[in-house]
Amino acid sequence: MNTMTMKVSDLKPHPKNEEIYGVNEDISDLVKKIKKSGRVHTMTVNSNGVVLAGHRRLKACIELGIETVNAEIVDFDTPEEEIEFIVLDNHQREKTVEQKAKEARVLKEVESELAKRRQGERNDIVPNLARSSEGKDYGKARDKVAKNVGLRSGHEVDRAITAVNKIDELRKTGREKDAELIRGVLNNRSVSAAEELARNIDIVEIPEEEKPLIQSGKKSSYSYVEQAKQKQKPKEETKTCKTCGMMLSANMFYKGKNVCKNCCNEKDSERRSGVIKDLFGNPLPYDKELANSQKVKDAIAHLKRDPSEDSSEIDYGMEFKIFKKTLDDYYCVNRKFIDGEIFKEMPSEIKNRFHEEVNKLSKYIQLLQMHLDE
Repeated sequence: MNTMTMKVSDLKPHPKNEEIYGVNEDISDLVKKIKKSGRVHTMTVNSNGVVLAGHRRLKACIELGIETVNAEIVDFDTPEEEIEFIVLDNHQREKTVEQKAKEARVLKEVESELAKRRQGERNDIVPNLARSSEGKDYGKARDKVAKNVGLRSGHEVDRAITAVNKIDELRKTGREKDAELIRGVLNNRSVSAAEELARNIDIVEIPEEEKPLIQSGKKSSYSYVEQAKQKQKPKEETKTCKTCGMMLSANMFYKGKNVCKNCCNEKDSERRSGVIKDLFGNPLPYDKELANSQKVKDAIAHLKRDPSEDSSEIDYGMEFKIFKKTLDDYYCVNRKFIDGEIFKEMPSEIKNRFHEEVNKLSKYIQLLQMHLDE
């Protein structure tokens, strides 16, 4: 490093400085200070005369007509180190959130490039170790950037960069008003609100009279962003539950089922509780003591017997109970046919098929009647 006197006309601002801090900065306070003291602090430049530290001083000198300044010559090994120096030199400077976001963007690029170089060095030494440390390096670099620019976390760094990238994109396409709206939210409201607005700026609808309030930070853009996001959501598929009759979201049904999860879960709960229901949903009495009694076991054994080998006296009372139970079950199962509920709108060709089956059934009834009349 060496210090020398240089002509102000030979000095050039670093292009990254303009990208980060803009070109319309207010330097009136600095102009007054230099005019009063007659002194300009030493600037830092590289050997090509590009300013690394002292851009505001350079502008003030041009405005005041100062022709020469003292400059310290500093050359870095890489362009990335040079950019890092510019940002870190402005650490104490009062900045907008947008400027912090732009600092974060260039520092992240710098850290990414430096990380690639470190990665290459590691690959040459320990390949497996290099791969395992990639994620950790990214997280550490992002957090380091957040600390250096004054943002709260690495996650906030990513959100802030999303916002400023969108601002730049909108300005390039001539959408200055939208760019200014996001900039206002970023500087006057919060990084998260600006990022949400930036991601949805193409679909959000904000009344013109509300935009100045949102841009100044006096009103939140959250409700308008949420409305836009809801409109973009695909229409949810619905189904009607065959048990409860409610129209519900398709995700409330198990795959291939027409009964909703609530009804399925209720049915499972009833099954586990030991409550037995008939086909119409009426609870059936269940006597555990009777079900396990010798009387029921004898009835089951009687049903399973082989009549051809049965030489014992017939229990007509038992036979009547079985006949009655079978008949009751038949009615329960076929009630909609016996009561005629299903025949109201039935096509004639289907009715004919029912007639055929009823005629067959009638023959069995005649046989039964004949035996009873003997």
